[in-house]
Amino acid sequence: MSDTAAHNSLWRTFDAFFAIALVLGFGLQFAMPLSFTPPVSPIVLDIGGAAALIIGFALILAARRQLALVNQPARPGAPTTYLVEDGIFTLSRNPIYLGGVLFMAGLAMFFDAPWLAPATAGLILAAHYILILPEERYLGARFKARYGDYCERVRRWF
Repeated sequence: MSDTAAHNSLWRTFDAFFAIALVLGFGLQFAMPLSFTPPVSPIVLDIGGAAALIIGFALILAARRQLALVNQPARPGAPTTYLVEDGIFTLSRNPIYLGGVLFMAGLAMFFDAPWLAPATAGLILAAHYILILPEERYLGARFKARYGDYCERVRRWF
């Protein structure tokens, strides 16, 4: 972590972690097929999966839009100059990560791909330790008490 950014590598982004988990999960599903059915009804999987996909995608879009409104970068290496505390960021400090996890869960259900579940768990762990904790240290150092107050008001995930 540098003074100017929480992450300086394209490999240290949620997009990269998401892509790796997605390829790994679907790769395992292809190599060793599993199914949620039975006991879960296919219609329940389709409806639940579609809902998670839509909600996850909406969270990601809302977060990226909110960042763009205040000219805050979502790419690595760029400094954060403004602490975004409004819009979707009043519900979650990490709406992009939350949206990505919901999207992965939605894919697992909609495509009846249980291997995406452990891939999603790995994604959550990697995001927490490799992305979120360094970002929190960076934002805490950069915005001091204001960031601490924000953390007290808004949960990390939801």
